[in-house]
Amino acid sequence: MERIVLEYSVKEASSFTPGDVVLYAREKNIYTNNRRVHDAVQRLVRKGVLVKVKRGLYRLVETLDISGVIAISGFAILPKGNLSNSLSSTRS
Repeated sequence: MERIVLEYSVKEASSFTPGDVVLYAREKNIYTNNRRVHDAVQRLVRKGVLVKVKRGLYRLVETLDISGVIAISGFAILPKGNLSNSLSSTRS
């Protein structure tokens, strides 16, 4: 579930609610609920990847480098854009 939260925060929205992530997951045929997403968000907050903006609203930490491939919690997430450029930069 952390991977879906990270993917959504990188590809779709700079700030989000757990409900936004649930809808995004359902679009990808991953059925979940607010509680599971909220728990994943809380784990990412404790790891220092996300910050709480206000009640129910979260975003990526500003100092997190999303210019290339992000590898967090064992997952690699590619930002929108040219896939071949992102992959070639990880091979060097």
